[in-house]
Amino acid sequence: MDRFLARVAKLIADVRALPGMPGVDRIYLPGEPEWLTKERRMRTGIPLPRTLFEELRGLAKTYRVDQALEPVTTPSLP
Repeated sequence: MDRFLARVAKLIADVRALPGMPGVDRIYLPGEPEWLTKERRMRTGIPLPRTLFEELRGLAKTYRVDQALEPVTTPSLP
């Protein structure tokens, strides 16, 4: 397992060391953008348009969903 992990780490380092296209500041591995998005959304929440957020809030009130399920912060999208 140690040998495998070392080889994978070297492969990742080799891929990241490749020269990028002009204007490209980072080379991503397959699945990495999605993983980074998941991590960011776990920290900050999932952005929703205000209209959808208000509609969901209205449905929660209509169906008496526990208000503790509301987000801690108000969405910042228009």
